[in-house]
Amino acid sequence: MSPLMAVKVQNAGQDSFSLRAAEPVRRMNRDFQIRFTAILLALLTTAAVVYAGYNFSAERQFQVPDDGVWWVEHQGRLSADRVEDGGPGTRAGIKVGDQLTAIDQHEVNSTAARTHQLYRVGAWSKATYSLVRQSVPVDVVLIPVPAQRSQYDWLRLIGLIYLGIGLYVLLRRWTAPGSTHFYTFCLVSFICYTFHYSGKFNGFDWTIYWGNVAAGLLQAALFLHFVLTFPERHWFVRRHRWVIFAIYAPGLVLLSVHVLAVSFLRASEKLRWNLDRLEMGCQALFFIAAAGVLLYNYRRASTPILRQQLKWVTRERFWRSRRSRCFM
Repeated sequence: MSPLMAVKVQNAGQDSFSLRAAEPVRRMNRDFQIRFTAILLALLTTAAVVYAGYNFSAERQFQVPDDGVWWVEHQGRLSADRVEDGGPGTRAGIKVGDQLTAIDQHEVNSTAARTHQLYRVGAWSKATYSLVRQSVPVDVVLIPVPAQRSQYDWLRLIGLIYLGIGLYVLLRRWTAPGSTHFYTFCLVSFICYTFHYSGKFNGFDWTIYWGNVAAGLLQAALFLHFVLTFPERHWFVRRHRWVIFAIYAPGLVLLSVHVLAVSFLRASEKLRWNLDRLEMGCQALFFIAAAGVLLYNYRRASTPILRQQLKWVTRERFWRSRRSRCFM
């Protein structure tokens, strides 16, 4: 055997040995990733279910008083922007444009002060509202009623359906492509539909509040990410890997602005309402983009099996959007 051939045979033997030696390492890393992912998802699922159950119990035990008036902060005063028909404010004689100055002779000049006084009074108790109507002081007697939260039960049912579908897919096809991603989307949707703050705003209530906000932003981004990578990675994503980061960037920015506005700047109720509308608009744009990607992939699908998979995802998204519009 020539020296050159001997060197080639020796190199080939070394390469095959290194590949055989590296294969168990890769298998161990893969097994570790699978076990770590399974444990993490199990812990997150357990925590989400426990928090949702305790939130449901706390909501039943705590009544949120409501005066049926949408108050807007303006120049250090609260003005009645909208009065609910047939609500406590209408029965008390409050009109649009009235300015609230005090409740039971306690000064009220912000949304936080009004909320504090309403909780002090409680539901089904009389409260004297001191108003200024066209520069004329007016006192009215109002009886707050518990806020209506029956729609939350339907949203919780939708969340349980999502969690059940995710668990079914995950347990039946754990190793299938996209199964973990799909379950993460279902788990986030469960949190989005079952976490509803009661109004106490203690430590647990703030956790529920921020969990709901974060899940609402993450849900749309996860769905768009899912349709861009299932059943195979989209060609645009393969060429531009930064797209995945760009999907989650708007949600992170909006969440940071929301935390800054509520926790540090003590934003007014109107600003928080505008932030909620902005977040809902971002979610709607993401879902519209996901629907467009699904339609594009469906038309370009090369096999009947691939078309059937895309049709199932499209049908699931359609019914999810219908339920959301009906119960939100």
